[in-house]
Amino acid sequence: MTKEWKVWTPEEDALLREVWAQPGTLKASIGKFPGRTINAIRFRGSVDLALPRRGSLRATTYSWCEEVIDDALRNGFAGTADQIAEVTSASPNRVRAILREGEEKKYHVSDWAKRSNGCDWSPIWVWGGGERAPKPERQTSAVLSKRFRTRKKLKEGQYNPFDVLARQVVNGEKQALAIRGRYQKRIYVQEAA
Repeated sequence: MTKEWKVWTPEEDALLREVWAQPGTLKASIGKFPGRTINAIRFRGSVDLALPRRGSLRATTYSWCEEVIDDALRNGFAGTADQIAEVTSASPNRVRAILREGEEKKYHVSDWAKRSNGCDWSPIWVWGGGERAPKPERQTSAVLSKRFRTRKKLKEGQYNPFDVLARQVVNGEKQALAIRGRYQKRIYVQEAA
């Protein structure tokens, strides 16, 4: 099985020439070339198009990241570091570092969002100084396991959360016989007396 190579269009070549002449890293502009790797972009520019060496045009710092993050958040975007990185084409690690440096001065945490693993939290960053929203407490593995088992039973149709209530209430009256357990029996015995 051979891989089909995507042919470079004249529009992409023109865009590459424009990006090549700008200061900053090529990685910052990789979002402008969907379906292309950074190595493919470098090869196309240096070998195929014979563009001059970038040399001093390459940025050795990430100064452009902070400007792009500021613009995104100033325009009302709010999100986790990963979401901001996706919007700005910066690396998630660099975005996190910039957000931590500017916390309470330029940015602040307005809320928290659950991560995909279900137990950790990611801060949601917004523009402007302010107080950090309190982080929700981490749930124990016992609580997470119980929630998982309940969802699994619901999915399989083995669990009905209203089952106990349906057995307790028949025609508006409680039925003591349907409920098991000494504590509950004792309450019904006291009520009957």
